[in-house]
Amino acid sequence: CAMFRSLGDPVARMQDYDGRLAIDQHIVLPQFSGWWSYLIEPELAGRMARSHNESLLRVMQQFPGRILGSALMPLQDVPAAIREMEWAQDRGFCSVVLDKVFPVKQHPYGEPLGSHRELWPFFKRAEELSMPIYLHNVQHGHRISNLSIFQRDGLYIFAPQEGQLSLVSLITSGLLDEYPRLQFIFTEAGTAFIKPLVQWLDKVLESPPVDYDD
Repeated sequence: CAMFRSLGDPVARMQDYDGRLAIDQHIVLPQFSGWWSYLIEPELAGRMARSHNESLLRVMQQFPGRILGSALMPLQDVPAAIREMEWAQDRGFCSVVLDKVFPVKQHPYGEPLGSHRELWPFFKRAEELSMPIYLHNVQHGHRISNLSIFQRDGLYIFAPQEGQLSLVSLITSGLLDEYPRLQFIFTEAGTAFIKPLVQWLDKVLESPPVDYDD
């Protein structure tokens, strides 16, 4: 919604979509860096998410079928997040969006989503609703446990990114075995890492152990 305000008249901007830009549909995710975190008090987070989603809904209604919304979820309150997801689907949102990691108060690092089993009822309901889930970074200070200490000398190329750790946790935790019809969109991370990651997981998790006596 802030994007449309910053671009001036949204009707004129939609004319650019039709002409110069040739955009058929636009999925809008929140620009939530700096103001959104799962450490926000749950009731306040629920109100913030609803306020954002209602604002986005007005844009969707102004441009039906052209602007598609991805609803913000207050995942720190799982029952409230489930209700918000149901509300969003009833009003035509095409997806929901989560942080790639789950921050906790005990330490300053984001933890993998799949490792938090208290979140699994949300994923179960997302599967039942066939609601796709966008995973996107939220810059709130809770970052990966090992990447930052290598950045000074450029050695971070050897350290997994926090989103990649969380992505793998969806597999290794058994979440996708439990809910195999879940749909995830992993954003702003490129694709080059996917093939070697999958090959490595196959080798580590499916191949027989090395026989050093052979």
